[in-house]
Amino acid sequence: TNAIGDSEPLLGLTPIVAKYALDPPAQPYNINIADYDSKWVKLDWSVAPGPKADKYIIEKLETFMIPKDEEEEQPKPQGEEGEGEEVEKPKFVMPVPREPGLKRDQEYVEYSTGWIVAGITDDDFPEIKITDVQEGYRYQFRVKASNKAGISYPSEPTDEIIAKKRKQKPMIDRCGIPNEMHIVRGNHLTLKVKVEGEPITEKS
Repeated sequence: TNAIGDSEPLLGLTPIVAKYALDPPAQPYNINIADYDSKWVKLDWSVAPGPKADKYIIEKLETFMIPKDEEEEQPKPQGEEGEGEEVEKPKFVMPVPREPGLKRDQEYVEYSTGWIVAGITDDDFPEIKITDVQEGYRYQFRVKASNKAGISYPSEPTDEIIAKKRKQKPMIDRCGIPNEMHIVRGNHLTLKVKVEGEPITEKS
């Protein structure tokens, strides 16, 4: 442009997309449960090549047992009304001694939360300790990478684990042992008792 007027505009040869200088990071891989106990889980993973992540989002899939009556009272999730599709209910199962406090005479059903956020790292270091777990519940984990441009696809999930104590000294349940026993000399006595311990103890 000058005092006489403006020139014709110059058009670029290719269009330009307005976006962050980086692309979203690629999904992490090799998600590994390094260690766990009844109240925590340690995870680490491999960083994919490509755009760098600023932080990582860890998600968990939590599965546990609830009484059958409570399962029937669970509210129907929003958005299912009017879709014309009948939601398949989980199969009812008998109590399984996975979780502390389950009553033997109560019928239970398995319930899963779906994928929910379990933790977010403070930086791009590929490891985290998750403390929001319940003893006796079953867990799977997956990881997403995040930067200013967006969030990656989730990683492949880990194998399922049960949150439980992994280091516990052997302990004998003496409730079933009588206080007094009388046997004839020369006879053998066999007692069956419950023994707990992690790792699995050798019985003798």
